[in-house]
Amino acid sequence: MRIILTEHFIEKLEERGIDEGMVYRKLEHARPKSIRKLPEPYDAFEVSYYWMKNERLIVNLLLFLPDSIILITAFIRSENNGN
Repeated sequence: MRIILTEHFIEKLEERGIDEGMVYRKLEHARPKSIRKLPEPYDAFEVSYYWMKNERLIVNLLLFLPDSIILITAFIRSENNGN
């Protein structure tokens, strides 16, 4: 799978203190907790993974079949309050 980064994705990882390598490991080796199709743009998805206790890693991406994804953004969401 080829992973293409956007400038926005890189900036947000740094701003939010998320380890880029961990995001790659989750995408390539972990089973998602959920996958949700986003309304726009076409072929955009929100994929969530267990992160730490009571937290999820959310990754928004564009899917280009058969072998590429473009990472749009990533953030951590607490499972306690839905933020």
